[in-house]
Amino acid sequence: MFIFFQISIIRTQKNELEKKIELIITEKEGLSCNFDDQCDRIFMLEKQNRENETQLLNSRIEMDEMKAVNHSLTTRYVLANYFSIFNLIFSTKITSVCCYIIDWSC
Repeated sequence: MFIFFQISIIRTQKNELEKKIELIITEKEGLSCNFDDQCDRIFMLEKQNRENETQLLNSRIEMDEMKAVNHSLTTRYVLANYFSIFNLIFSTKITSVCCYIIDWSC
């Protein structure tokens, strides 16, 4: 009788261990799926990060080009204003000198 009781206890323990093994296997499979999903997400985020870095680099290059064009246009504008003022002053002086030489009232 005692042996049957021990066998019953051992079967119960065996069944409990099998249930625990099943739970552990199910948990492992869930963790494996979760791990795969996280790996895919990391891969996607790394790809997105590379794309963002490329876009940022292209934006910086474009901005530098625009700054260079802006600087060139600003220089041309300043020089054009300088020469127009210079021509205005120079032509006014020539007119004044001509008026003085010819004795016109300017």
